[in-house]
Amino acid sequence: MKRYIGISLNDDYADLSVNGETYTVSVPTVVCKEKGSEQWLIGEAAYESTLKGSGIIVDKLMSLLKKHGTATIEKHRYKASELMTEFLKRLILEGLYGLRCQEARISQTDTEVTSDADAAEAETIREDTGSDPNAAVTAESAEASEKKPEEKPELKTDFETKPQLPERPASIPIDELLEEIGVICISIRKPEEEMISELRKALLRVGIPDKKIHILSHTESFVRFVLKQDKNLYNRMVGLFELSNQCFYYYEMQVSRGSRKYIVADSEAEEEAFRLDILKTEAGQKIGDKILRSCAERIMERKSYASVFLAGKGFESTEFAPDFMSYICSRRRVCIEARLFALGAEYYAEDIDNGVTDEYMILCDTRVSSDVDVKVIAQEKERRLPIVSAGSSWLEAKSCCHMILDQQNYIDFQVTPLVGYRKPVQLRMMLDGFPERENRTTRIKMSTEFLDADRLKITVRDEGFGSLFPATDTEISEEINLRETLERN
Repeated sequence: MKRYIGISLNDDYADLSVNGETYTVSVPTVVCKEKGSEQWLIGEAAYESTLKGSGIIVDKLMSLLKKHGTATIEKHRYKASELMTEFLKRLILEGLYGLRCQEARISQTDTEVTSDADAAEAETIREDTGSDPNAAVTAESAEASEKKPEEKPELKTDFETKPQLPERPASIPIDELLEEIGVICISIRKPEEEMISELRKALLRVGIPDKKIHILSHTESFVRFVLKQDKNLYNRMVGLFELSNQCFYYYEMQVSRGSRKYIVADSEAEEEAFRLDILKTEAGQKIGDKILRSCAERIMERKSYASVFLAGKGFESTEFAPDFMSYICSRRRVCIEARLFALGAEYYAEDIDNGVTDEYMILCDTRVSSDVDVKVIAQEKERRLPIVSAGSSWLEAKSCCHMILDQQNYIDFQVTPLVGYRKPVQLRMMLDGFPERENRTTRIKMSTEFLDADRLKITVRDEGFGSLFPATDTEISEEINLRETLERN
């Protein structure tokens, strides 16, 4: 059976979902190295080892990775990328083993139920046949009856009985667990090119093939999660409040009502974020409730919602915020799912592997909002060569093409927005500094890649024209900010 994994990462906690809601868990985003050994621990186990004095812990792994930091442990300097690799490796492997434990426990329960039913049936048969229930058993059957049933591994729980990662026994080969993975998808708050590259490299070092790795933003994870729910929950605007430690975000998605089926989603950080520690006191709970209620009133005023979702560790319980809950529940459906981003990522991972096509075109911070093409002449006719299409993931929207200049030293582009009624915008990239040659004797290579959802980088390189006109090192790069370009026009 294939395993589909969704992981949501931030500095405080990592949420893991394997095969949807079959197995989910949250662990602190910390990694610990046991002194004098090569043993690494993560999550609560890392904290326990540190408290005992047997381990050295490193936290805030995402921030460390973003600034290319290092941590010195036992006179050895570890790069942030190495620490993230160790964390992800153990999170994934122990998560896969945790699912095995859960499946084994369910299987054992089913077996016990079946055995009880069989016993009842046997008792009925004895009564029907008049057999003596106290008849002696054979030595072989007596010995078998004395054998204890095989013990199944149990999930560890903390004082709140939330599932924690069970320790993976060394007897199970790493490759055996990794081979079970169909697709793995990681959700992060802000999809930056460098961060995405580092996370992808970390997963490759774990042993996961590149084709099985996908990374998306919390915003897209939110959309992916909602689209798996009842359609009545997203027939109008959908809102999401995420509350984590010193982090309070609001997300919003709107489904189009016209013939073009698309979804526009966005998010913003709220300045009123606070530490979750204040919720440990009654006075702090009142402050937190007041902050949330004030933000909800400001954000949601005069908007019509089909539903509102709550996510993040801060909303694992909502008892501290009665006023906030009273306000958002008024004439709206409210759903709470603390691990929403990990579940959304896992749903996407499963869809990718099964070839499921999107019903809606998604426009968000990991998706391009406009069509971009270049004007070319092919077979004596003017045509538009697509560079990228709206709704494509900018993380994977790279292109490369070869062209021959025909009485021009420029390239014309057209940017066409999907949303709104703006007209297409025409742009021209001048190839100043390129060698002057006879017409149609300059071959160029044009490469494009996105730096984020709005910034498209275009690089044009001179490739000459065979042995007659050798290629030079001439190269020009420009960035087009699609959002600013459309706003100016």
